[in-house]
Amino acid sequence: MNPKFRIWVKQEKKMFPVAGLAFSKEGEIEEIYPFLPEIEKFGDWPEPYWSNQVVLMQSTGYKDVNGTDLFVGDIFFVSDDPSQELFTIISLEDWFSFKTSYIFAEIEILGNIHENPELLIQINEADKKLWADEEVEPAASYQAYALKMLSALDEEGG
Repeated sequence: MNPKFRIWVKQEKKMFPVAGLAFSKEGEIEEIYPFLPEIEKFGDWPEPYWSNQVVLMQSTGYKDVNGTDLFVGDIFFVSDDPSQELFTIISLEDWFSFKTSYIFAEIEILGNIHENPELLIQINEADKKLWADEEVEPAASYQAYALKMLSALDEEGG
């Protein structure tokens, strides 16, 4: 499986698939090239984003019931679960732990933490607890982001 990535561009508040990554000599991701329609149309590569300008998210390698790729940061529910609890994918490890418990579950993506922060209010208690656990590195960064997004919604009256 080839890993797929997408980026949330913080300044523009837009999501893009990733066309390419450039690494530093130390092996750190330095530049991220978004996939834009102009690449196919004109063959021109867009200007890259620096890694600090975006949130990079990797696909889990799974798809939801509609055939949509699942990425870190997605918010979803289990189709056949009567509780209709919402879950988030905080990290790849988190996703594989979830799949162990819900091995044959059909899931449906409702959105993601960047484009739909209002859904964070409805996530299940276990995920809320994970987000609050500061020892979980990806969870801590997503928690800070989520709290910022939710406070922005409060200020807007949403």
